[in-house]
Amino acid sequence: YLAAHAAGHAFSRASWLLDVALLLRRSDAPPIASVLSRARALGASRAVRLALAELSDLDPSLAAGVRAPRLPRAILALERAGRLPAIARNLALRAALADDPSRAAFHVVRKVLRDGPLAVSALLRRVRP
Repeated sequence: YLAAHAAGHAFSRASWLLDVALLLRRSDAPPIASVLSRARALGASRAVRLALAELSDLDPSLAAGVRAPRLPRAILALERAGRLPAIARNLALRAALADDPSRAAFHVVRKVLRDGPLAVSALLRRVRP
């Protein structure tokens, strides 16, 4: 849960990644393969893989060999480069982290219904190429 939550918030709090790292370093921590298998069963494998890849960038011994999903990683890179407003990142990242395409569509539709199509359209126009 912690890894998926941190990924959904674009790792805006370093303490979330630190907490995941501390859990993985515990002597009774499950193997990474078990963590990924459980995440897949819960529909959170993309979010957990992204969190593990972010950790691996900091300390390769924690999650060696875990490949991040490309689209969420690209969204984070755009935001970190200042080319994607945080609110657009939130919408794009939540949709890209969903294992199930219907969940991804749900996040987009919910945003449109909550904020209105004009607000979402204005948001997408603010994204710089």
